[in-house]
Amino acid sequence: MARSIPGGRAIARTLIGLFLASLARAAMAATPETVVVTFRPKAGNEVKMEEVIRKEWAALVRLNAVVSDNDLLFKGKDTAGNVVFVHIMTWRDESIPDSAPPEITSLWDEMHVLGTVSFVVVKPLAH
Repeated sequence: MARSIPGGRAIARTLIGLFLASLARAAMAATPETVVVTFRPKAGNEVKMEEVIRKEWAALVRLNAVVSDNDLLFKGKDTAGNVVFVHIMTWRDESIPDSAPPEITSLWDEMHVLGTVSFVVVKPLAH
């Protein structure tokens, strides 16, 4: 049976408020950051990993934490035949991942249980 924490809703609202305030500050002096995230689900976790990736993206868009019109999500297989997901996305500001709310960090925790997750920050090159 789930137990509620006294004042839990107020705490959650405060944390979300702080996160949204940090987004507002970031928007004023935003330094967007593009990342390439690679997800390698453990065998049997491929469908669940994809579900969590999509759930995370929907939450990030709803929270206005990312540039929502330029992400790319790929699914493929490596040379060993293992499923790999690659997500290219841009944070509205480079500071956002460091102050993500529990809603997002809990999804990240779930991803790490389902497999391995790695990312690299990338910058565009001139052609």
